[in-house]
Amino acid sequence: MQEAFLALQHVEYPHTGEVIKEKLEDIINDWNINHKVSFITTDNAGSMIKAIRLLSEEYNINRISCASHILQLVN
Repeated sequence: MQEAFLALQHVEYPHTGEVIKEKLEDIINDWNINHKVSFITTDNAGSMIKAIRLLSEEYNINRISCASHILQLVN
């Protein structure tokens, strides 16, 4: 298993699931890794959940909730 930081991009407002999905799809296609990405870790924002759901309709990509974000909510 490997992880990598592929991009840091500005996302124009509004930060909708559709806009985020398009950015993620661009990154995946730019790196030609659409057949290698299985999971994406995100926070629990509705827009992120929707973005990964939209991606999963075209690619075999699933979402994993970030454990740190979940633990932070406990405080």
